[in-house]
Amino acid sequence: MITRKILSKPVGRILAIVLVLVCCWYIIIDAKAAVTIGRGYVEVNIVGGEAREQILLNGETPRSAGHYYTLSEQLYLEAPNGIAPAVRVGVLMMHLTRTLPIAACLILICIVLINIVRKRTFIYQNAKLLLAGAIIIAAAAVLAPVINGRVIPAIVNAASDNNLGVGVNMAASPTIIHGAALFMVAYVFKTGFNIKNENAPKENACGL
Repeated sequence: MITRKILSKPVGRILAIVLVLVCCWYIIIDAKAAVTIGRGYVEVNIVGGEAREQILLNGETPRSAGHYYTLSEQLYLEAPNGIAPAVRVGVLMMHLTRTLPIAACLILICIVLINIVRKRTFIYQNAKLLLAGAIIIAAAAVLAPVINGRVIPAIVNAASDNNLGVGVNMAASPTIIHGAALFMVAYVFKTGFNIKNENAPKENACGL
């Protein structure tokens, strides 16, 4: 099996180490982004009547703030009495709704990669971990647009006198294609595990 031969070589284990570091780097960057967004450094469109301007949730303007984030969702906020704390919490939850499933999936992939580095490639645990990651990503692809586009704005609007509207960008979410790709990788590892088990008795017999 070609995949088995590649992953069993030193270059395959080196690649696995590099991918672990990349996954960890992504998780750290995402955690820093969550902290920044929680501090209000995220752009929204303030609307009311005919007026429309871009501002950050902490009250600063994008030009004066320097580093700030723009979410995948287009945020439209009507805040006649100032931006309520519930809005900042809701926007942070939108960010986490998209990023936490990805982070969870990356952690599972890291465990698989660590197993590969330890020369434990085609084991049942790896197939199960990849399958779990595929389910997480597929569920996020379906639920994130609904949660961010409908549920969170409704809660924010009920908890404050602000009116938060959201335009959801589907392309920025985890997609069904990502989930399907992970399902395929899980299937490859499961197939490798089955082949390994089928060949094990023959290998033992040859060794006698």
